[in-house]
Amino acid sequence: MFFFVHAHTHTHTHDRNDIHRNVHVLTVTLTFESESDKESYKSYWAPLAKKVKALESNCLSYEWLDSTEDVKKAMIFERYVTKRDLDTEHQETLKEFKKNITTPPPRALDSDFAHYQESNTGYMSK
Repeated sequence: MFFFVHAHTHTHTHDRNDIHRNVHVLTVTLTFESESDKESYKSYWAPLAKKVKALESNCLSYEWLDSTEDVKKAMIFERYVTKRDLDTEHQETLKEFKKNITTPPPRALDSDFAHYQESNTGYMSK
């Protein structure tokens, strides 16, 4: 018979009760005409990410991912406590952010939006 003992050797910032259940995930896959266009768009997007972090308490993750297979591709990975947080609070942040844009970023040749719900079967961070 085997027994497993869990020794606490460090302090956890979250316990099992702090985990959000059924988190809403949005992935936005973008393809640009060139790597330069992708990098310009990322520079445009970076201040938005800072605003989202500061203003949207129910946005759990908001990250730009560069493709390791195609220099012209990227993904924006977004996690919200609920889809309603994406549909309301985040849309307001986007609207306010776009009001102050004087030079629009390069347009993506293709964009694909996909919605998911986390199953809580695995984990998103340790």
